[in-house]
Formats: sequence, structure tokens, C-alpha cells
Amino acid sequence: YWTNGNVYRGDFKNGMRHGKGELAYYNGSKYNGDWKNGFMDGKGEYTWSNGNKHIGEFKKGFREGKATFLWANGNKYVGGFKKDLMDGFGEYTSTKGESYKGQYKDDMKEGKGTYKWANGDQYVGEWKQNKQDGKGTYTWKDGGKYVGEWKNHKMHGKGVEYDPKGKVINKGLWDNGKFVGQGV
Repeated sequence: YWTNGNVYRGDFKNGMRHGKGELAYYNGSKYNGDWKNGFMDGKGEYTWSNGNKHIGEFKKGFREGKATFLWANGNKYVGGFKKDLMDGFGEYTSTKGESYKGQYKDDMKEGKGTYKWANGDQYVGEWKQNKQDGKGTYTWKDGGKYVGEWKNHKMHGKGVEYDPKGKVINKGLWDNGKFVGQGV
């Protein structure tokens, strides 16, 4: 028992939490799993007082390595973590039918990935700080698509827009989501 209200039940070594144990925090959160030299380290489950849950690997007190993160609302992430942030390859699914499968860095979509919206639209391509940025293909549910460059979530640079039958609608330069002409 700690004076702040935290309660630990488990193994100790040299006066530190070490081995298997559960720590119930004064705020309602809790951790149950492996400990090493006083830190959450190894496999474990951390549950926040709001119902969010992390099941997976920990290193020196941080969420680190492969894990499953479950939000209280039912959304789910399965993938890598680094220093408490989503990092590396991961798969996110929402209860609203949306999903992302691809690279993460610092808790954001970063690198190559595929996002599917509940309405049937899909983007396959590059991401930068959670935004479509770089080369990618956006396909609308009706089969129409845009293939080309993106910046800050918008068609930007060279690209081609196709109708659902594959006929070219616009080919050339795009600026901030708008077709501006054929360009060079």
C-alpha cells in the first residue's frame, strides 16, 4: 500500500516490484503482468479507469513492442508500440466500419497504408502525420478513382481522375484538391 492509495500485490526482489504482480492505481487504472526492477516489463495488461485497455509488451514502464489496444468504445488497434506510441506496422478497426492497415510513427499514420471508409471509399498510398501525402490512389465506392500525388489530405500535384468505367475525366495538375489544368 502506498500513501497515495495505490495497491500492489505480487512479487518483490531487492525491495522492488519484480516478477508477477498487479498494481491498482488510486485513480481506478490497473496493471497486471510482468515486472522487472520496479518497472512494468514483459507481458501485461494495463486498463485505464475510462475502460481503454492495452494488452501486450512493456519495457521499462513503457508500452513497447507488439500489443492490442482496445478503446472503451470498441475501436481496436493491433500492432507495434514504441515509448507508449503506436509505431511500426499496425491494423486499426473502428466500430463504424472504418479500418487502416499500414505504417505508424509517433501515434500517427506515417508511410504506406490502406484506409477504408465505412461508405466503401478507399485510399491506398503514402501518409504523413495522419494525412494522405505523397503518391496514392483514392477509389470511390462507385468505382471512380484518382491516381496521383497528394498533399495534406488533398489531391495535389500530378494526377489522373477516372470515371467508374475507367475513362479519363481529368489528367494533369491538381492544386489543393482542385484540377487546375493539363500542365507539362
